[in-house]
Amino acid sequence: MYKICVFIFCLLIIGCGNGTGAPSITEGSDAPSFVLNDLNGQPVKSVDLLSDKPLVLDFWASWCPYCVEELPELVSMYAKSGDKFRLVGINLDRSKAAALKYVKNNNIQFTNLFDESGSVAKSFGVVGIPVKVIIDSKGKIIKKSAALKDVKKLLE
Repeated sequence: MYKICVFIFCLLIIGCGNGTGAPSITEGSDAPSFVLNDLNGQPVKSVDLLSDKPLVLDFWASWCPYCVEELPELVSMYAKSGDKFRLVGINLDRSKAAALKYVKNNNIQFTNLFDESGSVAKSFGVVGIPVKVIIDSKGKIIKKSAALKDVKKLLE
């Protein structure tokens, strides 16, 4: 029983860990560049995700209860955004099949990329999920936060 309590306590403190142990990136710095495949196997370059509106990267996984809990609200915000930001999921599931199944079963319409090795999460300093990173049109980190409140501010 003691071990279960300690495990739950750790999850509450750090979120759902992905084991990267990477140092944190700083706001105002250049976002790391990357190439990941989408869930259909097509390569996507980070530079191609930039546009005239902010880019929100959502690091998540279907096995993470916090991610699953907040995903419907994020999807709703994005649908109601009136195109004020671009949303891209960076999925950290253990298999692409699990990610694809979750996305299809939950009718998630925004682009999701599969970070099979966790290298992109590590480059962004992600040590627990969910994490959102907001990037401006020039590729600079505006905000790194595990909260939806920062994404909501883009709608104001």
